[in-house]
This record gives sequence, C-alpha cells and structure tokens, in this order.
Amino acid sequence: MYANPSKRTTRSRYRHAVTLGVLVSSSVIASPAHAQFAEFLGYVSKGYDAYQLILDKPSDLSVLQGLIAQSRNQIIAELDGVTAAGISACAANAVDTFQNINQLTADNLQAFAISSDKCVTEAQAQIDAVTDKKAVDKIGFALNTVGPIALAVNAHAGFPTEPLKLRIMKANQRIIARLAPTCDVSIDNPDNLPHYSGSVKGHGACYNFTVPTPARVEVGERGGVFYLTHGPGRAFLWWPLTGKAYPDDDVFYWRGHTAFFPRVDFSIAAAQVMQGTSWQVAHAALDQLEPSVLPVGSPIAMTRDPGRIQKPNNAFLVGGGNLYQGTLNPAPDVNNPAFSGWKAAGGTWLSVAADTNFDGRVEMFGIDRIGAIYHRWERTPGDTNSWSPMAQFDGQLNAIAVAHNANGVLQVFGTNPFGNIFTRNQVLGGDQQESVQLFTPLPATDNWTAWKQMDGALSQIAALTAADGHIHIFGINSAGSLFHREQLVRNATDIAASGAWSGWQQVDVPAPMRSLAVSLDLGGRINIFCVTRDDRLFQRAKLGGGTVYTGWGQIPGSIHSIAAIKENGGPDRLVLIGMASNGRMYRNVSEGLLAGPPGALIPGPWNGWVPLASPLRRFPTGPIIGSPVVSPVVLPH
Repeated sequence: MYANPSKRTTRSRYRHAVTLGVLVSSSVIASPAHAQFAEFLGYVSKGYDAYQLILDKPSDLSVLQGLIAQSRNQIIAELDGVTAAGISACAANAVDTFQNINQLTADNLQAFAISSDKCVTEAQAQIDAVTDKKAVDKIGFALNTVGPIALAVNAHAGFPTEPLKLRIMKANQRIIARLAPTCDVSIDNPDNLPHYSGSVKGHGACYNFTVPTPARVEVGERGGVFYLTHGPGRAFLWWPLTGKAYPDDDVFYWRGHTAFFPRVDFSIAAAQVMQGTSWQVAHAALDQLEPSVLPVGSPIAMTRDPGRIQKPNNAFLVGGGNLYQGTLNPAPDVNNPAFSGWKAAGGTWLSVAADTNFDGRVEMFGIDRIGAIYHRWERTPGDTNSWSPMAQFDGQLNAIAVAHNANGVLQVFGTNPFGNIFTRNQVLGGDQQESVQLFTPLPATDNWTAWKQMDGALSQIAALTAADGHIHIFGINSAGSLFHREQLVRNATDIAASGAWSGWQQVDVPAPMRSLAVSLDLGGRINIFCVTRDDRLFQRAKLGGGTVYTGWGQIPGSIHSIAAIKENGGPDRLVLIGMASNGRMYRNVSEGLLAGPPGALIPGPWNGWVPLASPLRRFPTGPIIGSPVVSPVVLPH
C-alpha cells in the first residue's frame, strides 16, 4: 500500500476531477448539535484507541466503559433516524450490554461478541444497499457506534479481531467514497461573462449530499457554466482563480459560453463541507485503525525569509502527536536571541518540514501517524495567526522535506516506508488558466503536480536551496549511509529530465546515521548535520560543486533530532535546535567555518547547548523519541 503515494488505498482523501467552477467564502452543513457531534467524534477516536489497549490487556474494559458512560446520550442521539432499524437496534443494544459486560456468563459473552460482529456485517452490507446518501450518513454513525464495542468484546472473549478490524476499515472506506462531496470551480457571476473569448473569475467550491445537484446556469442559447450559490452544505475556497470563457459558436457568439479553469486542490473545502457527517467520523476511525508508518522523519523544522532582515526565524515542533510553533529573534541582542516559546498550531503530526513562499508566506508540511500528508500556509506574510486550514495531499509518506526553486515554486520531497522517493511541486501560474496567465506567472496557492517517483532508496530526506538557486537533496538509507544529489538547471522540477539533475552520490559518514538536517551558512556553503543511531551529532560542509567537503566534526552533546537554519539577521550565524531523547529542547549557535590547515576550512566551534522551553511535559512515546531514558541527557552549557 505504500508503493506509490498517489495510489494510497486505505485512506484516500477526496480525489477530484477538475472541470469548471468557482467559489469564495464558506457555508457548511450545520450539525443538529455541534457539541453532540463533537462528543460522538471523541467517542469514536478514543474508542478505537481503547481497543488497542484492550488487545494488550483483554481484561481491562474500563476505559471504553467510561467513554460510553460519558457519551451515551450523544451516541444514542446520533443513532436516531437510522433508516435500517435493525442496525440502529443492534448498535443501541451493544451500547447498553457493554456497560454490564462483567456480569455476563462465558456463553453470553461469546453470544454478545458474535451479535456485535453481526451488527458490523449488517451495517457494512447496507452502505451500498441504500440509495439515499442521508441514510448512508446515518449508517456510518451506527457502524462506528458498534465498531469499537465489537472489537473490544471479541478481544475480551478471546476471538481473533484482525478480520473484524479489516471489515470495519473497509466499511469506513465505503462511507467516505459514497458520501464524497462534489467539487468544482464555480464562476463568480454568470451575468459577467465576456461577449467574446476572455478571462473570467471563479473560486473552488464543494457541496455535500444535502444539496441537490445545481443546474448549470444557461448563458445565451447553448452555453452553460457551473455556478454554486451560497448556503448550507456548501464551502468555498477564498483565493481567486482566473479561467477563460469561450463562445460555443465562433460566429454567433451570443449563443453561449463555456468557462474553463485551472486545477485546484479542493481538500480544504471538502473537509469543511463534510464536518458533522459520518464522512468525518469514518476518517477519524481510520486514523485510529490503520498501522503507523515507520521510521518517521524529523519532528523539528526551521525556516527563514531571506528577503526580510532582522526578522524571526520560524521554528516548528511536533511531539506527542501535537504541532507547535515558535520564533527565534536575533534582534536586538544578537548574542542572546529571544525565543517566543511554543504555541499550539493545530494538527496531529509526527514529522514536519517548512519553507517560505515567493511572497514571504511560510508554509509547513507534515505527516501524521499513518502517513497522511498535510500542509498549511500563512495567508498574510509574517502573520503567524493567519494560518490556512489544513490541506491534504493524496498519498502516504514517512518523511518529508521542502525547498524552493529559483522562481519561487515550492518543491516537496518525501520517502515512504519501503524506501521509495517521491517529489511534487507547485504549478507555476497554476491559479490562472494557461491562456490567461500573467506575463510573469506566480506559483499557485494550492495547485500541485502529481507525485513523481525518483530513483534511489532512502528512509530520511532533507532539502535546501543553495545560494545559486539550485535545490540540493540529502538522504539517509536504511543502512545509515548518506547520499546527495542536486539540480543542475535552475527551476528543473522534473527530476527525470535529461541533464536537469545529478545522479545520487554517496557521502562518507563517520558512523551509520539516523537523521539529518541541512542549512546554508554566511558564506553560502551547505552545512550538513547528521545524528548517529547512538545520538552523536556530526557536522561537515560542502565546498562548492562536485564532491569537495570539509571533514566531519563532532558537536559535543547527546541529541536525538535536529533542525538547522541561518539566522535571519545579525551576524547570520548557524543556529541549531535539538531535541534530546527525553524530549527536552536546546539551542546552539556557531559563527560558521574557520580557517584550518593551509587552504582548508573546518567547522567552527559551537557556543554550547542552551535549554529552550519545551511543550513536552512528559516523555512523548512513539518512534520520534525512541526508548525512554532513566536519567536526563546531560548537554554541555
């Protein structure tokens, strides 16, 4: 399932066919009771999570019992209106019986396990049997009411649960497919089409199953355009798209027009318009039931805007599944940069990367526990309170990196758990239909090429843009070896184009490496930071083209994960943010390379690790940190 991120089968996001259309604000379906739905959604997420605990300790049902007791009213309320009465009754019965499961005899326990399994089977069968999507929506609530209970009861009764889990996952995938919203580009105003061929404005839009299929708006005698009015069950993207209207009759142009627009990613509008439905519940269920991807990429990232001097460097951190943001500001005291502290930034990621768009807007990219790929961006440059909602890429990765081309186009690189390497990039001029693009096209807001597989095999990846505008990629494979390749032609986003990129070149390392980060220094040289499997940190710099590097120098201290950046102002020192294996955060700075033996450069000294505030108040479990340590990691100060 990991072979190609564009062919992910277990939890694909809504995939759209691009035709015509437009939109601008949002007006989504209103849940009958938002708080009621939130309670039910929490029960589903925590309930499937509790099942995983029961697998380890089948006798402990208290967590799931507590969840049901806390949310019982909301669960029963969501079952109201399920047209398949048998499914509604068996789900409600499962809720009541589970609270008294400890009083059941062995025979009754097995009968309960069988009946709850049968309830799941019946719900699964009904998803495709009913024609009304509102009925499908209700069946989704019933399915995920009984789902956690059925898994827990079967585990408690000693029955195998993996086949049941797979059926629940397949059923939720069908819920997502059957309830998928319809998305298109809606024209802003059908009354303002040009009399001849010409540009026309629109916005991306989605509507859900509660909205009848809108009729195409007639324009003239034969023409018609997609036009979605505002109202419940609809959601609109906020950035404009420019299309082109063509007359349907070249001679009698008044007979009508058809409008053509560029591609756009509808994932933000799709997620928004499906809030409060079992489409959203099904996604939450799959989030808990699908296996984790390993090994995950870096939990720390930093980025800077080279066009803005004396501005903070942005830092991002994920821990315990949560995403945090902070800033390091070198002004006014360059020797003691001020740290803002961490604030929650939304998202449940395990790995993060970031870069800056052509206009100064920071964009961050992340991967969650099951490898789903997300990104969001500042809507206003420098305003860290203006983040867009989460947009989702198709595909599944375990590590991610991003760099910008010389023309401002962001290019994302990633690896999957099988070691395959992929890339995709923003479409230049992608917010305008090709025939009406600007004279100097700008990168699209959220229009990306499809994933393309690269040659090679890596488990971790890092990327940066060199001083000459060429992108460089560094990666570590499963054996801990380090590799490098670079753009030979600026803005060559197609990595398979002849002569556009170098091949992979192996870079010697002092020991097998686990993770890495890269950054430019004041002299424009690429500095590479690699962490060994026993948490030692090494640095070397790439000197110009080819394979000329400094030697490796060890940076004292024990660090598990690392991010690197050049300061945004002051003396432009190199800055490291590191996470120790116990989750504590540190900062270190260096003036860069120093003169070594005649004609040589060597990595300069580092000022020492200074503690940073950490939002991780307890040891965060999972693959980011590794095994817990008994004593604190001691770093030099």
